Amino acid sequence: MYDENDLKLQDLKVANTKEISDIYDINQALIPDVGSLKDIGTLKKLIELSKISEALKVKGEIVGFYMCFGEKSEYDSINYKYFNKKYSRFLYVDRIGVKKSFENRGFGKYLYSNIFKNMRASDQALCAEVNILPKNERSLIFHENLGFTRVLDKEINHKYKVTYMEYYASRI
Repeated sequence: MYDENDLKLQDLKVANTKEISDIYDINQALIPDVGSLKDIGTLKKLIELSKISEALKVKGEIVGFYMCFGEKSEYDSINYKYFNKKYSRFLYVDRIGVKKSFENRGFGKYLYSNIFKNMRASDQALCAEVNILPKNERSLIFHENLGFTRVLDKEINHKYKVTYMEYYASRI
């Protein structure tokens, strides 16, 4: 396994072209579990709009990432807009992913532990959505095991349905 010294989080806002390309490739390989990105330019724009976005490196290799948005962002996601309307203070996990060859090694929990660390001493909700059409059973179980609660199922269109999930900072 990996030693804590092998792991490094890097702010995506200072990532170089190769690192952005690696994040884009990881994202696209995880479709439909995470949303598709039109191109690398779209990814760069999301990083720019994000409140927190980080890559996880293991021995220098990017193996995962997450991207979170805070309240009042200009982010145009229908799922983000649901939480922005509901809360005055929140952190929305737009996407989180681990490279397939590194799955089931605790890196998803490691990424979330850093998100939780950023939320300590706040009274905001941590919000996310998980696909239920097409169903992402592994992500549902993962989020429920972390302590997220399902609050609403929403049909976006006849091929896409999500469940909105929340985790409250007071649990940390």
